[in-house]
Amino acid sequence: MFKYKPLNNIHAVLVSAEFRGLNLIQKALLYIKTMATQKVCYNVTLAVLKGYQITKNAYIRCSFASDVLDIKVGKVLFWERAL
Repeated sequence: MFKYKPLNNIHAVLVSAEFRGLNLIQKALLYIKTMATQKVCYNVTLAVLKGYQITKNAYIRCSFASDVLDIKVGKVLFWERAL
């Protein structure tokens, strides 16, 4: 179902080596969730490459999951076209 509310789309998250292990992704995503809730956004979407397991694990710890519209059809794919 298509939602007619704002959303937040985060394309990439990078934590430099010297700051890893400080839970910065979780802290940032908690802040973003709070701000999105205050702005009555529909959701927060994240883009992550399939092979980035450490990043995916951080997102999972923050209750994010891969979107599935219909289990029979599969996962949502986000496509783009450069202009």
